Amino acid sequence: MATLQSQKKALRKSMSIALRSLSAADIQQQSQLIAHRVLAFPLFQRSTSVSCYISMPSGEVDTSALLSAILRAGKTLYVPKIGVTGTASMDFLQVYGEDDLRAFPSGTWGIKEPTIECAGRRRSSVLDEAAEQLDLILCPGALRGPTPALQYRAFMTALTSGAIRRCRIRQISVSSWTRQGLL
Repeated sequence: MATLQSQKKALRKSMSIALRSLSAADIQQQSQLIAHRVLAFPLFQRSTSVSCYISMPSGEVDTSALLSAILRAGKTLYVPKIGVTGTASMDFLQVYGEDDLRAFPSGTWGIKEPTIECAGRRRSSVLDEAAEQLDLILCPGALRGPTPALQYRAFMTALTSGAIRRCRIRQISVSSWTRQGLL
């Protein structure tokens, strides 16, 4: 019998093949549908502070329209920054508008990430004492691979267990993937 790890690896591989077979048009269509559902979700509508992942360059739900919609809705938006030193290997940093979002450089795995500073000042983090309460976290499915999945899992565990006491969160929601991925 295969170990759980080898089963996960096989699942990631088969899902990766299925996702690569999707056309760009199909991914965009499904991304728009997911964005529409998130924006209509009552918890999202009540939220004032939301975290959403930035999608990889290809092969998964494109979150760019969703991120812009969150900002246009006047909500405080936080996005993941991987490899942050300190409390966790991942942090969620504030985005200060669509121009700021578009200016992010590519980080790990080609995913755009915020810089630690914006306009000469340290970017706000959900871990800051004065941070607004985070109402909703939209995170990717587990198909990104073991490293990102472990970073999310460690951060979420710390959030929900109270190990990161400065972050006050009401609810966590997991984003949908394409029909061919995890739903």
